[in-house]
Order: sequence, then structure tokens, then C-alpha cells
Amino acid sequence: MTSFAEFTFNEVPRPGRDNDLAEQAAALILQGLHDKPSPTREELDTTLTGMDNYITFTAVDALEIVAGTGALRFFAGEDNDEVLAAVVNVVVAPDARKQGLGKWMVARLEEEASKLGSKETVLTAAVELADYYERLGYRHTRGNLYTKTLADAR
Repeated sequence: MTSFAEFTFNEVPRPGRDNDLAEQAAALILQGLHDKPSPTREELDTTLTGMDNYITFTAVDALEIVAGTGALRFFAGEDNDEVLAAVVNVVVAPDARKQGLGKWMVARLEEEASKLGSKETVLTAAVELADYYERLGYRHTRGNLYTKTLADAR
């Protein structure tokens, strides 16, 4: 198992365009979610524009290469006093998989959600990833929706 002390966990600077980390994260999202080995400039620009609506984080190695990315999107709860966080676009580069980086990324995203006042996170998971997220403490709600109560919500 890799020690993730060698990775930094950064918020991608806003706006999400015109910076190398954002471009790498966008490319990784497209590769991981849409199986596109070489995204076009138009696809990158569209993804970067969409990243402006999220708080996007990257796991970056010592060479400043993005090894994983994920994001949080926040919503007001039913009484508008609570915050609900959605964990989205968690993708790990193929050469960094099977080392625990995805688990580490999700945990860091949950920490950020908790710091911002969320008591719960939600995510949607493809059928093939359902067991993985259940092992991380998410419970199936309905369809492909999973939720997790954050133990240390502030």
C-alpha cells in the first residue's frame, strides 16, 4: 500500500481554466468517466467550465502530476440551515489504482464536507462500484444513490 504522504491534496484554483492542475484533472475526469484516452480541446474546455460549479480537489504527486481528482457539490437541506454535500467525479489515474488512493480521496472529500458543516454526503455509484462505496461506509438509498452520515460533522 502506498503512503499518501507523498501526495498533496489541493483545491483546484478558480476559475477552473488556465491552470495546469485543472487541465490535468479535467482530462482525468474525461478519461475515467467517459473512457476517452485523449480528450479534445473542446471536451477539456467544456469539462473545465463545468468544474466552476464545484469545489474540485486533486491528489498531486511530487512531479506535479494529478494522480486522482474528486469534487464536492453543496446543496441546502430541507430547512435551509443544513448543508448536504455530494461527492462527485472521483477518478484515479489508471497507474495509481489498487493502492488505496480512491479511498484516501473520498476520506479527504468527506473531511472537507464536514468542515463546511455537512452532516451527510451523498454520491451516485455505477453498479460495478457499489460494493466499493459500501465498504467505505456508504449505504444504498435507492437506485444508484448512496449516503453516508459524517461522524465528526461540526
